[in-house]
Amino acid sequence: MHTDRVLLRAGSPDEIAIVRWIFESFVRGKGETDIARELNARGAVNHCGVPWNLQMIGRILRNENYIGNTVYYRTSSYLRQRRVINGKAKWIRKEGALEQIVPRNVFDDAQRIIERRVRQHLSSDLLLKKLRVLQLRLGTLSADAINRAKGMPCASIYERRFGSLRKAYELIGFAPPGDYSYIDTRGECLSLVQQLAVGIGARVRGADSQLIAERTGGCLALKDGSFISLRVIRCWEHPQRHCRVWTLRRSAKQHPGIAVLVRLDEQNKVPLDYILTTRDRMPERPLIMTEAVVRKRFRNRFRRSTDLIRALKRRLSR
Repeated sequence: MHTDRVLLRAGSPDEIAIVRWIFESFVRGKGETDIARELNARGAVNHCGVPWNLQMIGRILRNENYIGNTVYYRTSSYLRQRRVINGKAKWIRKEGALEQIVPRNVFDDAQRIIERRVRQHLSSDLLLKKLRVLQLRLGTLSADAINRAKGMPCASIYERRFGSLRKAYELIGFAPPGDYSYIDTRGECLSLVQQLAVGIGARVRGADSQLIAERTGGCLALKDGSFISLRVIRCWEHPQRHCRVWTLRRSAKQHPGIAVLVRLDEQNKVPLDYILTTRDRMPERPLIMTEAVVRKRFRNRFRRSTDLIRALKRRLSR
């Protein structure tokens, strides 16, 4: 109902203590069944007023509410249709929405134990066999398709077992459509952003040298409350225009202040130039930029990072 709201809050100190004890006991090596038996022997009461069991302990150990996160859209139930369990790729997660009860490191240790047990039950050959059968049935593969398929391990298990989904695809002879070479250069792009952040933090007054990581790059906080956002833009060949282009996308979280766009060369190895602009001039929708569009839209372009940093110092000193 639009007029009603559900508010989650921490329970009593006794309930909080039981939840913490469950996580700590599990991380120390005690199984779910043993935990349930000990709680029942102590006479500890749960919210249902019934004896503890394996399933109850398992649900608590997987519940992100205890580290302050809320997760929505785990299932879908449309009018006169069956309830559908959605894959993790479709979940909507809000972090830091609740009071944290269990330390994050303890919760993460518990998840690693659970995932390790799942992986141990399935050999690599069996995982690849399931993936091959799914590919033959669907004609294609994706993380979303793997997470939605019944009886399939989640995509994250393949990523951890084989290093990435693409490597698992290669082992069964499946070549996904599209160019995914950008995945191999993510580490290089992050290293480029970090080096640039260190140079700016060391030479620009008022800039914090600590990089705030983002999916598309990162940003540096300034003492006046604004930010210097750093973005790396990869080059790709446009199939219709038959020329190299760069796609500029606005990040989900818009920090006010200055934006530095690092345009990569044709091989996406080294910076082609550095563009200095402001966040309010970033396009609302993805912008495919040719060389002519870049020259027309952005005037402040620099071939070297040292020239960029000097321009940043001049702009901030105003």
